Amino acid sequence: MTEGLGLLIQHAFGELGLHRPEANIQPDNTPSLALVKRLGFEREGYSTAFQFINGEWRDHERWVRADPTDRARVPVGSGPGARLGWWSVGEVGAELRCAGGGDSR
Repeated sequence: MTEGLGLLIQHAFGELGLHRPEANIQPDNTPSLALVKRLGFEREGYSTAFQFINGEWRDHERWVRADPTDRARVPVGSGPGARLGWWSVGEVGAELRCAGGGDSR
């Protein structure tokens, strides 16, 4: 899992030009929390009642990893009306999203 998600993040930063993977993980999902920590994510916040799962609202921790080489780059197509590139990979109890501003093809 570590190798696969690591490759996905490299692809997001590199070829896709995205800059901010975000993982939303239920606080008791210790394997997913350990995974994002190993891959250099930092805990950014806590969202109460974030997703409705199995009949109830579940809290999630929000973890992010920004591309340190991307701070000065302005995305292609930025400005009013620009589309962000979003992708997500999910499992019960964890979700990974990435926002970026590569071209909007």
